[in-house]
Amino acid sequence: MAPANEAPAIFGRMMAIARTKSKSSRPAIQRLRCWAISVLYEADAIVQCEKHGWLLDRADPYARECAFAIARKCPPSGLSSEEGVVQIMDLLESIGDSCPECPPKKVEYAQ
Repeated sequence: MAPANEAPAIFGRMMAIARTKSKSSRPAIQRLRCWAISVLYEADAIVQCEKHGWLLDRADPYARECAFAIARKCPPSGLSSEEGVVQIMDLLESIGDSCPECPPKKVEYAQ
């Protein structure tokens, strides 16, 4: 896990939001999404587009398995371990592996 001073910008924004709102004032779905994002960052399964801030799936099977293991061991309060895994899967399904705002990378093939 990266040191706190190297945490991605989105994590800083999430923490700022968390400090300004009490847990009870945020919808439960938002708290679950923040939890899933933090688990995926901890497992290094997602990154953030440096230019636009979109979450990107690294498509690393080992990182994904690590995230699922974390979700099974430490699900959010009030959820079972299986429900925690479902939250991770839902978030992974909702993000892609490329930023929608960045131009597509050109792939040049050797001839």
